[in-house]
Parts: sequence; C-alpha cells; structure tokens
Amino acid sequence: MCGISGIWRLNGMAISPNEIIAFNDTLKHRGPDGSGTYLSTNNSLALGHRRLSIIDLSEAGKQPMQDADGKLQITYNGEIYNFPELRRELKQKGHQFKTRTDTEVILAAYKEWGTACLNRFNGMWAFAIWDNEKQSLFAARDRFGVKPLYYCYKPNELFAFASETIAFAHVKGFDKLFDEATVSSCIIDSFYLEAEGQTLFKEIYKLKGGHYLLLQKNEPLRLVQWWNTGDNLIRPAANYKQQQQAFEELFLDACRIRLRSDVNIGLTLSGGLDSSSIYAAVQQLYSSHSNDEEIAPPKAPKAFIACFPGTGMNEQHYADQVIEYYHQTAEYIYPHNDDLPQQIQEEIKAEDFIYRTPPIAHTIYKAISQLGIKVSLDGHGADELLYGYPWMIRDMMMQSGGLDFLGYYNTYAQMRQNSTQEWVNNLREATQIAKGFWARNTKQQHFLQQLPIIKKHEVSYSSDPLQNIAYNCFHNSTLPTLLRNWDSASMRHGVEIRIPFLDYRLVCMLFSLPLESKIAHAFSKRILRDSMKDKLPESIRLRRYKIGINAPMVEWFNGPLNNFIADIINSRNFLQSPLWDGKKLAAHIHNINAGKKWQQRNCDLFWPYLNAYLLMH
Repeated sequence: MCGISGIWRLNGMAISPNEIIAFNDTLKHRGPDGSGTYLSTNNSLALGHRRLSIIDLSEAGKQPMQDADGKLQITYNGEIYNFPELRRELKQKGHQFKTRTDTEVILAAYKEWGTACLNRFNGMWAFAIWDNEKQSLFAARDRFGVKPLYYCYKPNELFAFASETIAFAHVKGFDKLFDEATVSSCIIDSFYLEAEGQTLFKEIYKLKGGHYLLLQKNEPLRLVQWWNTGDNLIRPAANYKQQQQAFEELFLDACRIRLRSDVNIGLTLSGGLDSSSIYAAVQQLYSSHSNDEEIAPPKAPKAFIACFPGTGMNEQHYADQVIEYYHQTAEYIYPHNDDLPQQIQEEIKAEDFIYRTPPIAHTIYKAISQLGIKVSLDGHGADELLYGYPWMIRDMMMQSGGLDFLGYYNTYAQMRQNSTQEWVNNLREATQIAKGFWARNTKQQHFLQQLPIIKKHEVSYSSDPLQNIAYNCFHNSTLPTLLRNWDSASMRHGVEIRIPFLDYRLVCMLFSLPLESKIAHAFSKRILRDSMKDKLPESIRLRRYKIGINAPMVEWFNGPLNNFIADIINSRNFLQSPLWDGKKLAAHIHNINAGKKWQQRNCDLFWPYLNAYLLMH
C-alpha cells in the first residue's frame, strides 16, 4: 500500500528529477517507508512511488519496479491477495521472479495476458505501467475503486496522475482551481461525486472503479470500462441453506487471503454485525490453523476498539461483548480532541473534498499507527450489499406497494429502534410514502447562488427496482464515497485498510441472490446473520440498530467548535461568498437555533457549507 504519482510531458519537454520528487513527496504520509522515482530515456516521463512496506520488506520490493527485460516500469498502490497462486501459474508459463512481491506478479501477468490480467486479480489496486518501447502508459483501478487514482490531461501537452488531489498543486504548468459547479453539487449531495469520475477541481478527474486508461504518444487518451458487476453474476443454488453454505465458504476465504502480510495486522471492531463477523472469521481461521501458512502476519490480529464516551456514537459495550465471547483482549482507542478547530481545518485541507460530517476516522488510524500496526481489516461494504442502512429499507417501502409494504416497514422500524407508539406514528408517515406524497430526501432549504447542479446517474442491473437500490448504493453513491473517505483517513497515517466484504467473488454472489436471502423476518443482512449463528453473541448477531462512525456534531457544535463556528458565520468572507447567500444562511441558522443549542438537523444543514468554506480559504 503506497502513494503513486507520474508526469508525462506530451510535448516532449524534459522533467527534472526535483520536479517528480516534489510531486511524489506530497504523498509521503501514504508511504513513509521509502521513496523512488523513474525517468524515461528522454526525460519526458517520470514515475514516483512512496512505499508502505507490507509484503517483502526488503529493498527488492522498492518501486518503481522494472520487469526482467527492462522494458516495463510500474508504480503501484494496493494488494493482489491471490498473488501466490498467480505466481505459481506464471512460473509454469516460464516467468521468473526475483522478489516475493505482488508487484512483480502484476508485471508478469501484464506481459502474459495484457489488459486481461485485471480479470485474474483478486484485490484492490491503482497502478500505472510504462512501456518504454511502445511509449505508452497503462493505468488501472480495481473493480470497485478501493484504491484511488486521480489524473489531469491536456492533449499534446500534459498528463499527470497521483493517489490524491493535493499533489496536483505541485505540477508545473498546471493551475489547481476549484470547479464551482461541483462544489455546489457536493454541498447539496456529498455522495454524488465519486462515481462520476469528477473532482472538486477543474481538469482533475478520477479514474472510475472498474476502469483503465491507455495513453500512447501522439494518440488521444482512451478510457475503458473493464469490469461490470452485472455482467459477472452467477447462478446461485436454489436452496437457501446451500446459498448460506456457499456464502460462509467465500466469506471465510475472503478473510483468509486478506491475512497475507509480512507485518502485523489489526482489526477495527465497532460491535456492529459487519466488523464482528470479520473478527469471528479470523478467530475461526486461527483456532483451526487454517490461515495461510505461506505468508501470514507474525501474530494473530488484535482488535482495536474506538471509544467515544459521553457521545451518542460510543459502541464500546457492543464490541466488548464480542471480545468476551472469544475470551480475547483488545486495544482501546480514545481519539483526542485537543485544539479541535485546528485539527479539523488541517484535516479538511488534507482530505481535499466535501463530506456531510466533520472528519473523525483519521484519529482512529493515527492511534493504530502509533501502536505499530500498518494493516487493518475493516467491515465496509456489507451495509451497501445487504441493505444495512435504514434509508434503503425506506426506499423499498416507497417502491414495493402491496403486501410487502408492512413487512419492509417493520424492518425499518426495528432498525430505528422505534417504540410501539413511535411505530404507529411513523406508520402514518410511511403510508404517505407508499402513496407517493413524500420523497426519500426531505427537501431542505439551500442557500446556493445560481450555479448549475450536477446530477448523479443511476444504473439498473435487475428488473426488480428493489435490487437496484443496493446496486446503486454499492456502485454509484454511498460506498464509493465512503471508500474515498476511509482511504484518506487511514493512509493519512500510513495504515492500509483491507475489506473482506469487497472480495469480488462475494460481491457477485450476493448480487445474484434473490431478495429474500438478504431481507426476511424484519431483518436485513439475513444470510450474514444466519452464517454467524453460534459464532457471535446473539445480542450482536441480531442487533439491528446502526450507529456508524461519524463525528458527534451536536456535542462539538455546542462545545469546542461553538465559538469557532460563530466567528465563521459572522466573517466577511463567509457572508460575501460567491457560492452561497451568506447573509440569508446566517440568518436562517440564527433563526432555527433561536439562542438555543445546536440540534442535529441544523448541524446537518450547516456543515457542508462550513466544510466548503474551510477548504477554499
């Protein structure tokens, strides 16, 4: 796991070593263990790499790395979890290897299968391969976009790429400027941007997940979609018990191969079903000695539990139940909020994006890194695959109609932990949903100036609109955004996140299953819950209410951020912003608070504006 960069002067101008070094070193936090650069024979192309050593810790794993013939150069960020199997196959085809790295396997696979090598990889990646003989660049991202790759492209002049947008401020001849239309769109909907291949900046784009690009001298840039989940579905067993057995086997193997590492691995445990299931799988692998002996961490992974005492997001007591069930111990993390305004400003500048809540996850990985851990197993993806968000069930109520409505409403009410009276009161509102009187997103008053708002697209992979809710959440909105956020938060402190639920075999299986295998008996995540029988405490296995890791905005807005926010709202730059009507917004905030404490809905409304302001000033 690393930071990668590259510059190609398409006009033939030479790149100095200092230029690529300065560009590359903006990503030092992603790869604190070393750096390397490569300059082509005519100095018009340069590659950079910041290394986070995970597999083959020797100098042999240094990048950029060249192939045995010296014709190809690669800079790579990610992990190919099935690289030992691929290496054995490639050896049988005559390829030789000098290192134990998956990087060298990628080079051999590309030489053997060309761009089709991508279909052979099981993992997460963003890499670029330079062919000095053909004067061509091939860059690709993994199926679901776990690892980032941003680029700028000026035909016949410049192509540059990097793991983060912050790097582009250091490209000579390129002006990193905000795109006001995308900033406005992200203030309204922070989940729209990632799947569109856009960024907040003019002429800086994101290579989409499941895509690759090809650029050859004197030819235009080519963007190719190499992966579509809907085209790779399977025929699942008709019997649910057989489906469950197949899921359990795939899930266990997804966890097993993600334990391949030469450094110790941690596991973030929230006490929710998803991270607890991964913890249970790891315990099973180690207790049965079925973990990978070819390459495995020196010690069994230890759980890390983030604690937020005194806030509504503290889940420590749930996580403790899982630890006690397995008679293990854990490391407890208490993120510090000293000088919170300064921390938030610094992190927003580092993230370079707009989100609906303040940054907080980076404090978790900072603590993990300080305890000497470079790799963390995390539970992302299960909510999007298995209808884990209440709003997904709410959408299903809107679109289901008929007898299914009450069943979905009961699931929704249980996820919200509604009392009997709340259940009845909310049912009245839910009935309006079914009649089409209420949209999914309650309309909020926005205060943007007259700028174009970019709409995100949605896709269909099934004739069942209820199945498409999860498909779009996974591919086009929620998950791509969260993957960006968590990559930024973890790599800010040199920690690699590995995500078993994003094993493509598991994803293809789950999107192939009928809806009743995922939602039944007022529970979402049916197949996962059933698979965890006798592997987790029942209180965790059957837990419905989701908290998630988000900043405690109410506590912060009324506490350490209160004066900071007031100063910004009343500042000249905020009130006279060209993007929003600052006076109207400030008056609205004062009116709805009316001298009282900040409420959650007011925090939700104001934060995206504050995020945009802090990023742009």
